[in-house]
Amino acid sequence: MESVWLVLSLVPWLVQAAAGNESFSNAGEHFHYHNSALHQTIFAGYRKEVSPYSEPGHDDFPIHVSLSYARLVSLDQAKEVLHLIVFFRVIWHDGRLAWSPAEQGNINHIYLPMDFVWMPQITVMNDLFGKDFFGQSKRPNVLINSTGFVHYYSHRIADIVCPLENNYFPFDGQFCSLTLVRRRCYGVHEPMIISGKSESLEVHNLEAMGNGEWEVQSIRLFQISVNDLYGPIDFINFDFGLKRKPEFYIIMIILPTFIMTTLTIFGIFGRHTSIEHEFITELSLGITSLTTIALMLDIVAEHMPKSDVFPLIARFLILHIVLMAVSVLTVIIHPRVLYPKYRWIRTALLKSMESEVMPGSVHRVRILRILRQSLKKYRPANVVFMLIFQFINIGSCVYVLSHWD
Repeated sequence: MESVWLVLSLVPWLVQAAAGNESFSNAGEHFHYHNSALHQTIFAGYRKEVSPYSEPGHDDFPIHVSLSYARLVSLDQAKEVLHLIVFFRVIWHDGRLAWSPAEQGNINHIYLPMDFVWMPQITVMNDLFGKDFFGQSKRPNVLINSTGFVHYYSHRIADIVCPLENNYFPFDGQFCSLTLVRRRCYGVHEPMIISGKSESLEVHNLEAMGNGEWEVQSIRLFQISVNDLYGPIDFINFDFGLKRKPEFYIIMIILPTFIMTTLTIFGIFGRHTSIEHEFITELSLGITSLTTIALMLDIVAEHMPKSDVFPLIARFLILHIVLMAVSVLTVIIHPRVLYPKYRWIRTALLKSMESEVMPGSVHRVRILRILRQSLKKYRPANVVFMLIFQFINIGSCVYVLSHWD
């Protein structure tokens, strides 16, 4: 008895569900019918090879190109190529694709593959691999509304050729331009491109567009039209203002070089001259420092374009290489200048030590006294040279870090 009542209670629901399925089916068939009819209507005699701007009456509908999103991937300094992820929105009017929604089942927009409609001729002028502005591995759809406006959204990785200014590397800033070009094929009456930046890009945090080494400080828009023999050409530049984050180079190159140079200068000029002193220790210490700084210079050179411009950090390292070389030469040469009899005194003292049995002989004491008098000139000179070279070392480091904003 309970099962009979359960079946009877379900009958209204089953009837309603069947009616709903029928209505859904009818709605789907209704949309499919009107959508098919719409395609047949707007594409009857439509030729995508012919521009809508070749017909009169389209002068008031320019092509809008706006940058909606940008993200810096990397900047290859040696090749001078900037890798960007960009997202463009392009809107143009094609009056042949307009229709009346009331006559087409209240359909006010449709999506079609981009290969079905005419596309404006826009080129990324400074793309390294010459990729077309609309060329993508997956051909996206375009949105067409009933008024004939076509909306296209282009997502691409742009490899931009970007000449770099490396005078103040690693405290440098760069300006790299993404240049779009369009030729107006149907003469001056054809409207030019109107470019801009979308609202989503304006409110987007610029810091989120950078990467670990670079931050995006600004995106500027510049547009110009040039007339040549075959008609006007529109140029659109999206200038990306980049600022390098120099902390890596400061910690890994500048500070270690400064500390190593400071300790080397102390080691070269801080040692007292003795009878057995032959400057081998100073020479070894200086050559070791020279090799280390030269290795750092080679690391910097690998990331720089091969040009006649020497970056700030390269000049800093070259100065320290010269400083180490001059320090070693100074500590070797200046004792001979200050006391030229040093080698004669040293030779005589060693012979007296070998020939005389008594360590306190009068001859040996006299030679030691002469040697000590000569060394009185050497030690103050060492201090003076140490202060001079340390001043140059500290000054160069302060000068380099003064470019750090």
